[in-house]
Formats: sequence, C-alpha cells, structure tokens
Amino acid sequence: MKKWGKTAFKVLVLSFILEFFAFNYKHFESYFFEIAKEYTVSNSNGLEKISPVSYKINNSSDAYFEITDLNVDVSNLYIDFNDKNGGEPYGEKLTIVIEMTDEANAVYQQLPRIEIISGIKESKYIRLHLSGKSTKLKINILGDEGDIYQIPSIQVNKIRPLIIHPLRVLLLYIIFVLYLMFRSKSVLYTICLNYKEQRQKGIILFVLVLHVLFFYGAGLSARPVLYYEVDTWKAHAEYEYLADALISGQVYLEETPPKFLSEMENPYDSGLRLQYVQNTGEDFIIDFAYYNGYYYCYFGIVPALVFFVPYKVLAGVSLQTWIPVVICSLLYCVSSFFFVYQLIQKYYPKTSIGLYIIITSVFIAGSQILYLTHFANVYSMPIILALLFGITGLGLWLKASRMKYMQKRYLILGAICIALIAGCRPQLEIILLFAFPIFWVQIKNKQFFSKDGIGNTCSIIIPFVLIGLGLMWYNFIRFNNPFDFGANYNLTSNDMTHRSVDLYRNFLGIFEYIFQPLNIKSKYPFMETIQLQTDYQGYTSSEPLLGGFLWMNIISIFSVYVFKCKTSMKEHKTYVLSWMSLVSAVIIILLTIQMSGLTQRYMSDFGWLVMIPTILVILDIHEKQIQNKEVIEIFMKAVVVLVAVSVITNYFSLFAIGRYADLINMNPYLFYLVKYWFFRC
Repeated sequence: MKKWGKTAFKVLVLSFILEFFAFNYKHFESYFFEIAKEYTVSNSNGLEKISPVSYKINNSSDAYFEITDLNVDVSNLYIDFNDKNGGEPYGEKLTIVIEMTDEANAVYQQLPRIEIISGIKESKYIRLHLSGKSTKLKINILGDEGDIYQIPSIQVNKIRPLIIHPLRVLLLYIIFVLYLMFRSKSVLYTICLNYKEQRQKGIILFVLVLHVLFFYGAGLSARPVLYYEVDTWKAHAEYEYLADALISGQVYLEETPPKFLSEMENPYDSGLRLQYVQNTGEDFIIDFAYYNGYYYCYFGIVPALVFFVPYKVLAGVSLQTWIPVVICSLLYCVSSFFFVYQLIQKYYPKTSIGLYIIITSVFIAGSQILYLTHFANVYSMPIILALLFGITGLGLWLKASRMKYMQKRYLILGAICIALIAGCRPQLEIILLFAFPIFWVQIKNKQFFSKDGIGNTCSIIIPFVLIGLGLMWYNFIRFNNPFDFGANYNLTSNDMTHRSVDLYRNFLGIFEYIFQPLNIKSKYPFMETIQLQTDYQGYTSSEPLLGGFLWMNIISIFSVYVFKCKTSMKEHKTYVLSWMSLVSAVIIILLTIQMSGLTQRYMSDFGWLVMIPTILVILDIHEKQIQNKEVIEIFMKAVVVLVAVSVITNYFSLFAIGRYADLINMNPYLFYLVKYWFFRC
C-alpha cells in the first residue's frame, strides 16, 4: 500500500511538472522572441472602426487588419478578441486567415485559417513559423457583413503568460494512473478476479465511475438542453407524441396528416410527395409512420412505456428524449461490467482483474454507444434501450447457468429483458438463440424441455409469450398485421414499402460498415466523416459515417480467431456462443443494408455482437498461454496496445467533423478547449 502511495505522489508531481513546463513551454519560449518596438496596425475600408475596441464588417471580401513598418522576425501574434455580448458560456469565435511576408516571400503568402475563442486565452496567442524578418502582415477577418467584433489590440511577439489549468493536471494524473494500472507488466494481470475482495471492488468502481462520467459528459457535450429548446424537427419528439397518444387511449398520434397523403396512390414516394407539398402548400412530418390516414410512431413502444408515459403521468410534462438515452448509456456501462463478469465466471474463472477491466472497457467502446449517447434523440432511444436489455438479459442468464440449482428469478428477469427487445429493436431479438449455448449443459441434463425442467422452461418461455402477444396486439390494431412493426410506412427519404432486396447492395454495405478506412487528417481534430463514393447504380440511403467497424475497433481482429481457437474454445464451451455472435452480427449487417441503409448508429446493432467473440478469444488465448511467460508477455502487450488504440479511436471520434451534432458547431467551446489544451499549446 505504501508503494502505491509513493507512486501516486510521484505521478502527481510529474503531472504538475508537465503542466508547468511542457504545456507552458511557449511561455518560456516567448522570452527569446525579438522585441517588436515600432509598427503600425491599421484596418481596411471593409472593416469599420465603430468604437475604440469594436469593428464592423462592411465588406466581407475586404475586411482585414494590416501590420506594417515591421522589421523583425515575427514569432507570434497576440489578438485580443473579446466577447461583446457576454451571453454565450464559451464566448465568441473569430476566424482569421493570416497573410505574411518574410525574407523568402516579398509578396503576401496565405497561411491556413485559424480560430480564436474569446473565452480561451491560449487561442489569442498565435505561434508563427516564418523565414527571417517580416515587413508586413495581414489578418483577414472571415465573417458576414454586419458582424461586429471587439478587438482592443493586436501585438507582435508578446510574451505569453503562464497559464495553469487544474483540470488538465487532473486529466494528466488520471491518464498516468490508468497507464500504470493497466500497462502490460502491471501486477493487476497476476491477481485473479474476485469481487469479494474490497481492494478489487475499489479498483473496479474507480474505472466504472470514469466510464460513467465520460458518457455523462458525452451526453451533455452537444448541449441538448439548448438544442431541444429550438428544435423544429418534430420526429425528435416522437416518443412524446406517442406517450400523449397512449395516455389518451389511442395508438395513432394526435398530429393530423395533410389531406394529399390520403389522395396519393403511393404516399411513400418521396419525390412525388414533395411535389404535392409544393402544389398544395401543406406539409407532412418526416420520419413519422403514415398508414390509412393516421400518423403512427414506427419506433418500438417499449421506451414509451418504460420512460415517457410514466414521466408524463407523474410529472405532468413531457420527458425530453435525450434524458433517458443518457440514462440508458450510463446503465449500459454498469451492465457491461456485470455481463463480462458473468462470462468470465462461467467460462474463464482464472482471469485476472486487470484483463477483466480492459476487456470490459473495450467491450463498451466497441458497442458504439458513444454515438447514441452524444446524438441522444429519438433515433438513438430504441437502440440503446435494446442494447441495455440485451446484455442485462444475457448476464442474468449466464448467472443462472452458473448455479448448481438455477434460480428462476434470474431466468424470468433475463427472459423479460430479452423479450422486451422486440418492442425496441426487433432485429436484435436474434440473441434469443444464445439461450442454447448458454444453457446447453442444463439442456443436456434435462433441466429444460422435460417433466422435471418444466419450471425452468416456463420461466423463459412465458415472458416471451406474454410480451410477444402484447406486441402482436399493438401491431394488429395499428396495421392489421401482428407481425408488422410499421417501419416500412415511414415517411422518409425513400419508399420503403417498395424497397427490394438487391444482393449487389451488400458489397457496398459490407465495405462501408466493416472495411472503410477512417478519414484521418493532420489538422485537429484529425478525424472527419467519410464521403460515400460508389459505382453502385441504385438507391442507397446513407448518412455520415466515421469509418468501418474494423478500423474503429482494431481489437476486433481477434474475433476472426474464433475458428483458429476452435479446440480450446470447445473445451471452455465458448465456441458455439462465439460463432453464433459473429453470425448474428453478419445477419444484422445484411438486414440493415437491405432494409435501411448506411448510417453510423446502425453499427450499435452489431458492434456488441462482434465484441463478444473478441473478448472470448482474448480470454481463451490468455488462459491457454498463461504458463508460457514469453508468449503471454508479448500477447498482453499486443492486447493492451490494441485496447488502448480502439478505446481512444472510439472516444476521440466525439470530436470528428461532419458527424451529426458535431462539437465544432454544437459546442465550439469544448471543441476548441481540447484543441488549445492538448494540441495547440
């Protein structure tokens, strides 16, 4: 314990040293800049000075400051840009393009654009890398005519102040602690997992709390409170409409569809529908389901029954969708630790606490719930709740299967969770089949499907029957078909009632979902969404994608070793569960390609299914090679590195440009704060 205390103190000291010297090296560097004594700063005619500190753009193509009478090596520019309103929590943004001269360039040469945030001190000091002395500089202001900016002063080679951020010190400290805890030679990989040990509980709780805090922050990062105050996309409130309808004793939504929908021979023809909008002046609500003169919610009913109806009844006001989405993501983190723990206890009980924590962490990252948490709206709601039900249900079944005498409460609760998936995300109901590999020993021992096992059998079957009958009745009273969930009646960008199965579409979808490389840039935030390019001559619904699952989760390469590890995995009874997970993932990918299209959130449907065999293969190889010190050392180094790369890639994608609700637009303060704290100090 004393050794850990000394190490923790050393890490804290190192964090302060890095904060003081490494992250503030430009402060010390600026003392050596050449002093710029006399120079002139003037504004162009297109940039009118309306007060001693304020400037207004009159001509956006001729708005700039010019610094003349220089004869120094310009190493930095200080632009004192202030927030004129004081209302935004992050201040205002000023985008500029600098044009420079130096000993190699007598004519102005343009530098890349850069942003200054009034609330971020570091952004006001722009480090320049020129060739010798400059005679003049130009600072172009990128804005619209009528924009007003407060710029009290512009200075050359100003000494940059020492800027200390306690939160950055804390983040550095946490990063170092995590590195020491989970590096490949950590003692945690030699300690067998035991939840009963208090010290292990503390370590697990520490990591779990970090996950919860991160996803809570990710849920708030798009500033959903402000976003939904001005939201005009009615589909985002679809569960609120459904809750009102159910409380009123009806299944159709209270909004009245335009008359032309009932007059159209095919109201799902998106192009023809838009023509009716132009001709009649009436409009429809996109992404509502339409059937026989009424609007319906084609998203599953279960989220409405779990969250929205009770909240409206008790509170008297509607529940904003982002709140239960974030709640579900936090619970998913907790349930993931429970699920992976049950996997380990059932199949690989000799696993260390260190390996347990890192594979659980990468399981959460690979489940792709970050995208759902950040883009926390109606489209994310049924998926995240289905995933939560899925791993919770499987975890309960795994717990039941480990017992000598299975407790029916775990069978029943697990069955309820997995049955409820059909009311959230029906295609994920495929995991019902996982009951066979999980309970295979009990099935062979006639604890199911026998006279003695009738109680166990009913504990699983009855919840499915009751919930299934309820959903079938709900579907029937809406669409006259107990098996029709209504997705095809969605008023979206394409006619899903006539969407045919085209095998040629599979190649495009599989490439984009699995193998599409990331769009990596050298400029912060280093990652942008990809531009879909294809020769496929047919309609494909597509939305912003970050890249293929394999590149986002490089650790998932282990999943293909399921068949390589067939013999040892059969001994541990994980082989069937692993290949069933892979096959289920492939089926869901193909169904998604044919029924829906290409969008980042659909990776959540299959991501967790790929991660199950991934972590099982890692556990299997680790246990098989545990006695071979040389092999296990190399293996653990590879696992730790791949886990770290996968987790960082997934979580840093939060800052990617071009994604829905990207931070550069939704929360520029956070976006640029990270930039200037870590990547442009």
